[in-house]
Amino acid sequence: MGIEKGEGSPWAVAVDLGGTGIKGALVNRQGQLLRYREVPTPAAGFDQVWPRIAGLISELRDDGRELGGNLIAGVGVGVPGALQPDTPDVVSWAPNLKWRDVPLGRRLREQSGLPVYLENDADLAAVGEHWQGAGREFMSFAVVTVGTGVGCGLVLDGRLYRGAAGTAGELGHMILLADGPECSCGRQGCLETLVAAPAVIRLARERHAGPGPWPQEARDVFAAAGRGEPVARAIVREVAGYLGWGFANLLNLLNLEAIIVGGGVGQAGELLLGPVRETVARLALPAAGSLCQIVPAHLGNTAGIIGAAALVLRKRGLML
Repeated sequence: MGIEKGEGSPWAVAVDLGGTGIKGALVNRQGQLLRYREVPTPAAGFDQVWPRIAGLISELRDDGRELGGNLIAGVGVGVPGALQPDTPDVVSWAPNLKWRDVPLGRRLREQSGLPVYLENDADLAAVGEHWQGAGREFMSFAVVTVGTGVGCGLVLDGRLYRGAAGTAGELGHMILLADGPECSCGRQGCLETLVAAPAVIRLARERHAGPGPWPQEARDVFAAAGRGEPVARAIVREVAGYLGWGFANLLNLLNLEAIIVGGGVGQAGELLLGPVRETVARLALPAAGSLCQIVPAHLGNTAGIIGAAALVLRKRGLML
């Protein structure tokens, strides 16, 4: 398969598959989003989800033609799960989607006729922040995305670190409480069950005793905390404490220069990051904790998309 015919410098179609939404964009070689689209992730299984991704790719391809017919170099897709190095077309495990061994890359390639490259979504967020965001000034850092789940991409000595089986960086499945809430991975007490958006909502519902309904989304809980609502503030501090505990363990292990925090929950900003830093300062070894900067992602929820575009451009030998 060659690059799709057209005029001008090649572009990439980039897709970030999440538990609740599928984001996609047309991205140029400078990392600029030329068109952006988002659709909900179907609640059903793989057979309903992959056609939705294929449709989004088709729409973005049409957008490219409308914008001047530039070359489409390929499609990059970030998935919330693990890929086996020897079968890069197959998503071997995506717990929040309840997927095992699904041929996502092959289906999308057959449907689009374009080269399709898959990578873990948190790894692509790390690639995106390293290329165009908060990771540009660091050689060893983690990008931690806190949203529907918890993802973690690791850049060590300037290179993305995947691990022996491609599953490095599963910070969300670090077990903090042996008898904690049940996780989608089948275990109990994983960090994800204590800090991700569903955990924030669960805590809010358990503890709200006042009149009227409690907000239904994590961002509403953070907004209430920002207004000084006591129950919401207590929830945020609890979540920040668990997240700081996980970060301290990560720093003691890897001695990183920075942890870059993104995702929907991560967008709470200093309301969350302030107490996270306090916990890290208390729990991490002094040499590891004092060096590390804990900062918000510069690219917000587009980090994975930018990383997916970089994946395509690098695979096709087109990175600037």
